[in-house]
Amino acid sequence: MALVASKLKIPELGYQGKLLMFAAVIRVLVINFDATRQFHGLTTRFITVMIVSVLLYFGSRFKIEGRDHALTIAGLSYSYSDIVAGLCTWAATFLLSLLAWYELRSIGVAVAWAIGGALLLEIGIAYRSISLRQQAYVALTSSFARIFFVNLNASGVPGEISPRFYTVVPIALVFFYAYWRLQFGAEEILQRERRQAAPLSCYLGTISIAALVRFELEADWVVAAWAALVFGLCALAWWSGRRIFLHQGLLLSFGVLFRAVFHNFYERSYFHAPFWYDRRLCVGVAIALLLAPLSFAFRLRSKEESNESGVVRLLQLISRRPEQVLFFVAVGLLTVLLTIETRHGMITLAWGIEALCVFMFALLVWERSFRLTGVALLLLCASKILLVDVWQLQPRDRYITLIVLGAALLWVSYLYTRYREAIREYL
Repeated sequence: MALVASKLKIPELGYQGKLLMFAAVIRVLVINFDATRQFHGLTTRFITVMIVSVLLYFGSRFKIEGRDHALTIAGLSYSYSDIVAGLCTWAATFLLSLLAWYELRSIGVAVAWAIGGALLLEIGIAYRSISLRQQAYVALTSSFARIFFVNLNASGVPGEISPRFYTVVPIALVFFYAYWRLQFGAEEILQRERRQAAPLSCYLGTISIAALVRFELEADWVVAAWAALVFGLCALAWWSGRRIFLHQGLLLSFGVLFRAVFHNFYERSYFHAPFWYDRRLCVGVAIALLLAPLSFAFRLRSKEESNESGVVRLLQLISRRPEQVLFFVAVGLLTVLLTIETRHGMITLAWGIEALCVFMFALLVWERSFRLTGVALLLLCASKILLVDVWQLQPRDRYITLIVLGAALLWVSYLYTRYREAIREYL
């Protein structure tokens, strides 16, 4: 009926054809999804729903001519024919998504939705259909949400590749493909979506990988794996020139901080762990991996002024100086780690050595905030000696602490005197 109406220019026949299509959708939902009888290895549900969905996609191509008016939604104008055609494709996509839910194993549903989203995106770009592209974004977002309820909780047989790995990795790759397709596509129709949907797809891919690491690795080593991911994102941002990867790396560095504090420090406070799961090793590797991308971070500094306000302005200010975030997260973790793992009488000594190393590193990279951090740690050590250590430490610990910290203060004073002019230029 839709085909005849399109060829003969009979609007009434076209309306009837569309109504029959939606009646078929209701019939499928009520009756056909319960049809599980096998026919040559395929269920009646699969055969009938596929046929209806294909006909819905096919029928959406035939527009109703005549009496067409425009409807404005969110600043965009749509004809009623386009809206009806979009409803047909939405119904077909919904039926196929529901069919995947019924026909596939639980861990395969998210993969099917992600692949279907990628196909819808390509078809929507090729046919310049905003409706198909919107369906693609919904399918991709639904796939992302489902992995947290099903796929990441799917444990496999020990010694074999887990189901969460071989299902989440393809989904993440689909997200990155969608980002690449939207960001670097030459089509003019993608201008608006390039600013919104493309960054979202990229973030979904990175979050999927980070979540997979969280569930796939031993709990104590997650912090180090996330730090390695921070290093990879910063390196990718420097190599590709895409600051979105830098933003993801900075956000994930705060994830490293919270993971170390609430798991590696807190849950291991009263229990001795084996060597390979000791927090000194796990958190130490994470600290090293956070300091490693500083060479990339210095090259990714930006001097652009922000015109935004509120939280957006704060985030933009942070991304302008990425080395600050990486450095202070690493130094904060190192300071807490030394406080927890060092014997009570040697805490001030450990802080003093850390402060000296920080100050030397600051002189090497000529960064004022790093240098002030080293000086602040030294002053903290001096204050702690005067207020606490002199009265509470054992004589041997007190003498060692005073000697080493005094030497550190003299060395810092010497360096300040020697490089006075150079340091003054960076004030």
